[in-house]
Formats: sequence, C-alpha cells, structure tokens
Amino acid sequence: GLTITGSIDDAAYSEDGSTLVVPVSSGDVYVSKDDGVTWTNITTGTDVSGKDWNGIITSADGSKIAVIEN
Repeated sequence: GLTITGSIDDAAYSEDGSTLVVPVSSGDVYVSKDDGVTWTNITTGTDVSGKDWNGIITSADGSKIAVIEN
C-alpha cells in the first residue's frame, strides 16, 4: 500500500485500466501499475517534487501523465 503525508484530491486511471496515478497535495505524484499494490514516486528528486497538486489526467494507455498545480 501507499503511506502518504498530505491529502489525495484526485486520481486517474488510464482508459485501459493498466495505470493508476495519484497526486498528493504538497507532495509528489505516485503511479501504480498493479491496482495499488505497489507504488512508484515519479517526482522525487525533480523540479516538480513538493508541489501542491489538485488535478491529474492520463493518456488511454497510461504512458503520458499531466498534473495540475494549485
């Protein structure tokens, strides 16, 4: 599972159901490719780590992700 500090205000599943993406407010963006069993932080160590996220969308196959900052 995923342990976070902050709140989850949005989530997006890819159309094909292969990818779940969760932006954590005042935090990072996490991706799961196994229905939430394991998670990968895709923003740690980047310029967008620690942003205040409030929206997300993913492409049909989950290969592209766009997040919206407050």
